[in-house]
Amino acid sequence: MFESGSAVRFGAFEADLRTEELRKNGLKIKLEGQPLQILSLLLQRPGELVTREELKQALWPSDTFVDFDVSINAAVKRLRQALDDSAETPRFIETLPRRGYRFIYPVTGTPSAARAPSEWRRRRVALIASIVVLAISATWEVARIFERRNLAGMTSLAVLPLENLTGDAEQAFLVDGIHDDLITQMAQIGALTVVSRTSVLRYKDTKKAVPEIARELGVEGIIEGTVRRDGDRVRVTAQLIHAATDRHLWARSYERGPSELQLLPKQIAVDVAGALRIGLSQQEQAGLKPDKPVDPAVYTAYLKGTHHSTKWTHEGQWQAIRYFQQALDLDPSYAPAWAAMGNAYETLGSFAKGKELSREDAVARARAALERAVELDSTLRGAHQALARIARRNGDWEGAAREFQRAREVDPKWLGPETYLVATGRYDEAVAASGQTARTNPLDYSVQLVHGWTCFMAGRYDESIAQLKKTIQLDPNIHYAHYELAWNYMKKGMKAEAVAECDTAQALLRRKQPERSVVECGWVYAAAGRRREALEIANQMAAAKGPEIAAGTGEKKSLALAKIYDALGDRERALAYLSQSDNSAVPLRDNPFLSDQLKGDLRFQEIAGKQPGFPPPTGALAEVRAKAPPIAERR
Repeated sequence: MFESGSAVRFGAFEADLRTEELRKNGLKIKLEGQPLQILSLLLQRPGELVTREELKQALWPSDTFVDFDVSINAAVKRLRQALDDSAETPRFIETLPRRGYRFIYPVTGTPSAARAPSEWRRRRVALIASIVVLAISATWEVARIFERRNLAGMTSLAVLPLENLTGDAEQAFLVDGIHDDLITQMAQIGALTVVSRTSVLRYKDTKKAVPEIARELGVEGIIEGTVRRDGDRVRVTAQLIHAATDRHLWARSYERGPSELQLLPKQIAVDVAGALRIGLSQQEQAGLKPDKPVDPAVYTAYLKGTHHSTKWTHEGQWQAIRYFQQALDLDPSYAPAWAAMGNAYETLGSFAKGKELSREDAVARARAALERAVELDSTLRGAHQALARIARRNGDWEGAAREFQRAREVDPKWLGPETYLVATGRYDEAVAASGQTARTNPLDYSVQLVHGWTCFMAGRYDESIAQLKKTIQLDPNIHYAHYELAWNYMKKGMKAEAVAECDTAQALLRRKQPERSVVECGWVYAAAGRRREALEIANQMAAAKGPEIAAGTGEKKSLALAKIYDALGDRERALAYLSQSDNSAVPLRDNPFLSDQLKGDLRFQEIAGKQPGFPPPTGALAEVRAKAPPIAERR
């Protein structure tokens, strides 16, 4: 033993067992909770075996309900990360399989003086021991109360990428597939906000501490786990960690055979809900109810397909489709494979240029696969969403509304696509929907940008400004949020600030593409009286080949030019360009960049009334728009 308060040194590290601090070369290392407790126990007995049973008794009260093996493994793993140690070639902590751990590095410190205690000292020691026992009991009781409160009050989680312990990199498709499905199943629980796959993927193989990850993602709890394989048996461990304290609240191990593996993510989601004391609704229980077992070969092909589809490349989508087809050849009734194939073809449509498959053919194949998927399983929300997107692009607004409504019935927590809601004048719903997506994708720049755009379209300029400033913090070197910020400033009459943001956007873009201009700033420069800059952008767009503007946003350059000339006061030229435009994120009558003077012109009203791609203002849509004030008047 070392004296209380003495410094224990090993290599470049120094541990103070009294203050519970760990330093490396004099700099404090962030280590707390169970990993630090384990280090303290090991340092008190250097060179000796500290058994797993001893760690269990020291770290957890007797009535704690966790998988101790899983929790000890996770705590030792984080301790090794702090020490930059390795289980395979240990410098500090040696693992004795199935027995425990031993601290093997030479340790220096001040040993306690060994003296035979007198009777008085024995009595004093006994008294102190009794006090310690009472204190520990009280601490354990407080810990149990604290744990119960943490579990019951937790509403936001992130499921970190599972660690592949199969020893085979080729099994990544299996590990990633279980991880993706677990996020999907957890997201079905209405009482929880679950961070999306996109935002958590950046923490794959990270060495960041759990509290730091949780702060970055804005969540209260973290689920982490591992996947091992022994022959055809797969063992998955999962543990729930209270982010602020890095304390394990729940853990469990699962072992499944090939035919049961696809049922596992739902089981874990149900168990986590139980640990969090969340009462599941009947609809949630039905959604998390295990499906019938699937042929392992079918499920394996499906997982390989989803693994490739998430790469978002032309080649990745084709490879995914081949695996989905392989799954369907084995089982034509497997609805998830039909839905995944439909989504892959829909994505492929954005790459299609007529060489292998035209865009029209890709969309037709996507629709056929998606319709088959919902025919087999009407509860596939993603399939309904994809069918709605296709219907909207084809101008089938009734079909889009029907499919979006079906998606909401399947998952009441889902509020809908913000672009559809904006296009139909449902601005408050659109802001709620984009805000929901932003909360579950806190580190996704494009998602945060869309929320800023949605707030702008709803006339909530201050909210949009705050959101876009937060987006810029994610990556200050991308120009998109800067020009959206300029739009808001311009709407608020803050011309100098608007021009400054557009100047910043221009400078950022030209670092990468010196010949380019931020065409979305043309309207800002024109409205701010910067005629030369506005005309420079307008002339550049007019000279560009093709109908789409140079930024590639999908908006036709005729509409972009109309906005610039309208802001410059050239109504005739603006109307001439509008007559050529057939593409916009919202109906022309709701476009926030076009002036009220232009909208009051009978020629504009005639053009807007014939605009393709949007429903006519009749029925329910007309009622919604009639109640909504002009977008320029909103605050």
